[in-house]
Amino acid sequence: LLAAKWIATSEGTNSTSYVALTTTEDVSVTVSATTTVLIEYLAKTLIPSDILGETAYNQIYVDGVAETSSAVDFAAAPGTAATPLTHCVMTKSLAAGTYTISMKHKVTSGSGTTNWAFRVIKVTAVP
Repeated sequence: LLAAKWIATSEGTNSTSYVALTTTEDVSVTVSATTTVLIEYLAKTLIPSDILGETAYNQIYVDGVAETSSAVDFAAAPGTAATPLTHCVMTKSLAAGTYTISMKHKVTSGSGTTNWAFRVIKVTAVP
């Protein structure tokens, strides 16, 4: 395990562009040589049940640059109160150095605030 961060606070956004939540989901990782890492994100996602068809998105960023292949979405079903959401991505060639790995979120409609709670981000070296 290279780094991990747990955030119990439920925070949300109604932004239709990717934004960081108030308590940022970020970790700093230092590797001494080229290293394969597994970045994992887990959160309970709460999409308002009265906004039919709302979709919440999560995306991983490395040093502020979006890992576009990491975007994961979750569409709410009518009456959905809370749904667990897991997000994992593998990054194969982090050269020696220090990196900030973070999460950002957005929604499709902007009609209501989607919240993320019990959030965990962790980075593990893969042999």
